[in-house]
Amino acid sequence: NPLDIINWNIDKHYMIDLEKAGINIPPTVFIEPGDTRTLAEITRELSWREFILKPAISGGAWHTYRMNKENISDHEEIFGELIKDKSMLVQEYQESISAKGEVSYMVFGGKFTHAVLKKGKGEDFRVQESFGGTVEDYSPSKEEIEFAQMVVDKAKPGIIYARVDVMWDNNNELSLGELEVFEPALWLRKHLPAAEMFADIIQEIVKSGN
Repeated sequence: NPLDIINWNIDKHYMIDLEKAGINIPPTVFIEPGDTRTLAEITRELSWREFILKPAISGGAWHTYRMNKENISDHEEIFGELIKDKSMLVQEYQESISAKGEVSYMVFGGKFTHAVLKKGKGEDFRVQESFGGTVEDYSPSKEEIEFAQMVVDKAKPGIIYARVDVMWDNNNELSLGELEVFEPALWLRKHLPAAEMFADIIQEIVKSGN
């Protein structure tokens, strides 16, 4: 993907752009570096039962924590260290992550190719395989495919490939977890025609010199 799109996608503030474009995302509050408020102060007025804390720039669930207002004090120290020089965000925890998991939809050249269902180990909200998560074949509905393709359409123009991570929110609506445009995990082994399509797209780019 083009460098400007990758730079945009590195920082999770891109979610604000997508929300403004009409994409449903979990309720999210961004906290900027140097903010002196505690987590308790930041979340005091929020009605969420549980929430996720994570850096705006991170991967692989790095410094990603699930908490509630009863155990928030356990995370104040690490939050205080991170917020000194990192943007952070808190999001309302979506219960379906534990119950249903998260679906990743691969979109190449603007077209959906295949999807996988990712589930955490036990009650773990982290669906990554490095935390014991599992990956299964998944057959999405037409509505889901349209949502994934819409996310890419609403993002910056020029995206060659994307992985769209989607969950069901607490209102049982499709909701964007993350849009990945420099993600190496595309599960091509799950759908070999997608690998051929991806190769064809790259070949055309090389031929055109762009």
